[in-house]
Amino acid sequence: AVQWLGSARTAASKLYGDMDLRTIDCLSDLAIAEAQAGNLDASERHRRDIVAATEATWGEDSPGLAIALDNLGAILQRQGGAARLAEAVALAERAYTIN
Repeated sequence: AVQWLGSARTAASKLYGDMDLRTIDCLSDLAIAEAQAGNLDASERHRRDIVAATEATWGEDSPGLAIALDNLGAILQRQGGAARLAEAVALAERAYTIN
């Protein structure tokens, strides 16, 4: 799944650009597959890209950004460690404020 979703994300990026919702959705699906495959570092990188693209596209107070922040926080929680957990809490607080 990771390979196919990576190819889909590359194709969407070429067709629509990195900031298009279809490309962001492909990247989100890829991040989910990476997490399920145990590659949390790659999933985290992609979740950070999703947060940046969502914020740039829809603004800093969009419901989509709140979801992206929560998803990044979930990956950070799975990775564990004090710094990652503290960041996850900050992301959750920001998402809560948006909502």
